[in-house]
Amino acid sequence: MSSVRERIQQQRKELNKQIFKSYKTYQGAENLVKATDSRELKEKAVLELSYIQSQWAVLRDKLQELNSKIESYQNSDGKTTFIMLAVGLKDSVELDKSSKLRYEEIILEHYGEEPDNYEKELQQYFRLRAEVLNPPRNEDGVRLLKTYFNHLFIVENRFFPPDAKSNGIFFSWFDCLCGTLHTQFSIDFEKACVLFNMGCLHSQIATKQDRSTLEGAEQALKHYQMAAGIFKFLGKFFVDTPCPDLSEKCQEVLRFLMLAQAQECLFDRIALSESDEKCNNSKLLDYILNVVESYKNLEIIMRRNTDVPQAWLVLISAKHSHYMAVAHYYAAKLCVNMATFPCEIYSVWVENEKKAKHVAQAYVDICVEKHVEALRKVKSNRHLKHIDSLVEILQHAASRSNDFSKIMPRKEEDLSIDFLNVQPLLVLDPSKLVTEIEPDFEVGEVEDIFALLGPGNVFNARNNWSAPKKVVLVRKNSKESFGFTVRGNAPVAVEAIDIGGLAEKAGLIGGELIVNIDGEDVKWALHKEVVALIKAAGNSVTIHTVTMIQEESKFLTL
Repeated sequence: MSSVRERIQQQRKELNKQIFKSYKTYQGAENLVKATDSRELKEKAVLELSYIQSQWAVLRDKLQELNSKIESYQNSDGKTTFIMLAVGLKDSVELDKSSKLRYEEIILEHYGEEPDNYEKELQQYFRLRAEVLNPPRNEDGVRLLKTYFNHLFIVENRFFPPDAKSNGIFFSWFDCLCGTLHTQFSIDFEKACVLFNMGCLHSQIATKQDRSTLEGAEQALKHYQMAAGIFKFLGKFFVDTPCPDLSEKCQEVLRFLMLAQAQECLFDRIALSESDEKCNNSKLLDYILNVVESYKNLEIIMRRNTDVPQAWLVLISAKHSHYMAVAHYYAAKLCVNMATFPCEIYSVWVENEKKAKHVAQAYVDICVEKHVEALRKVKSNRHLKHIDSLVEILQHAASRSNDFSKIMPRKEEDLSIDFLNVQPLLVLDPSKLVTEIEPDFEVGEVEDIFALLGPGNVFNARNNWSAPKKVVLVRKNSKESFGFTVRGNAPVAVEAIDIGGLAEKAGLIGGELIVNIDGEDVKWALHKEVVALIKAAGNSVTIHTVTMIQEESKFLTL
């Protein structure tokens, strides 16, 4: 049975298919406008282009609606907790027959191998990529993405030469925020998109945790930090990408979003672990101030990115107001429970109990005002106002502050307005700030799918090879030498040729690599294994060799 998140991703795929179809139609109409001299055809094509553009606008709005379904990613098993934001996975166009054909051409042209012998390997690679496009929404899904990410370096080594602009293999991915399709003849683009989905998956796993428990809060904290680490890595090492969601600006937004939510999870964890009320108010206040600052900075950054869903921006703004209110609530409780005077409360000097109560009243006023502000923001958004759990939490917090305000003493006549409006909660403790967890892409030893091509340090896209040369050596008896010696391991190379011997007459040349002996592939064979095969051949042996050549790359450059 599919989860809500998987159904949303399926809806995203359907939208992307429609966008892709429109994109192809748009290209056709655009080419027609450029190619035709017929005025009538041009007018029809321009009209078609206008229609497709309006269609794109509708599809983009639908995608925004999908990205605004925040409640679908939340945990529904435990107690109600403040909703968090998760990022939807990027979708891709599956590699088609033309891509498979291009891989087969490289195997034939570059490596001189028969493509049919690699049918199993190609199917395994294509199947792995298809699985990556819809991974399980759990730790297994993260491992699957890591496995494929590591395989991409192997595929790059085998099929993507560093000096060529293109080898004819392309990758197409949809932007997860605005739905535009982007195609690149670059495996780095594929790596970036897979990493992006890895960060998204961590955000979904974190959001799905039951943060009403200590273990759930811990897990959510960890996964948000891991997501932040991946988005930071993307923004640092993958630059000039065509997709808006892979841009440095968007990665900054997503990184700050994950860190702010991680900061909130840290506060949740501390709140669950504290029991003594006095310690509770003081310690919680220290941590919640960092939550307030994190959401404040995030809101500023989000407003600079137009692709961010409006519901996200409103929620972050509401959270900033809400946690500002909660911070002042704890500060007011701290003032009320103060027993030793004079003292300083977050840069405000309190000489006696009377002044402490006045400061508490000022804090409560700010608290009530910010709670009203948070509720107003949520109710102004057509998506957020229908999330009952969100409205319920905000109303409960506002009600608690109003009840506290009612039992506070009335303001004294001699208390100045300037003092009542003071905003003292500005002192932050950097030691309580969360940081990113650096991404770890290790998943154990990754099997080289294309190991049959030979050792990757030799048989790769960087090195060019001659076509395999067949050499047949026939001697009169076992006492006669074949006329050559070998050296090295995996692969074994021809070392020396006896002048006038059988090998020289058959065309064997020193330095050639032996890849096959009597039909058995020996690219991975050790020296002693190759020698044993030659000896076991008797008086006739058939050897295939290849030679590294210095010439321009055989790869197609577009």
